[in-house]
Amino acid sequence: MVEYITYKKKKYPVRVSYFALKHMAKESGSKEISMENIGNMDIEMYESLLFYSLQAGTKAEETTFSFEKKDMEMILDECLMEFVNLIPKFFPKPQEEEGTAKKKK
Repeated sequence: MVEYITYKKKKYPVRVSYFALKHMAKESGSKEISMENIGNMDIEMYESLLFYSLQAGTKAEETTFSFEKKDMEMILDECLMEFVNLIPKFFPKPQEEEGTAKKKK
């Protein structure tokens, strides 16, 4: 699965994948990555997450990756909320218990 961010009126593929999470965790020194961690992480870590997610997205789309890590600050300056809002799409939602799902029908 790939999503897209818009930067300078151009769409770029983003994939918050194992690769992206692993490299972000390595940089942050965190052993635990979860939606809760990402929602509460230091804002500068979004630069790492975006950098590696763009790499994963361009690889998945078989396109060329043309950014440097230092570019992430300005990219996020333009599309921070767009990126933050697409992150949950890459994490599975907890499954409801079968009995709870049947009661709702």
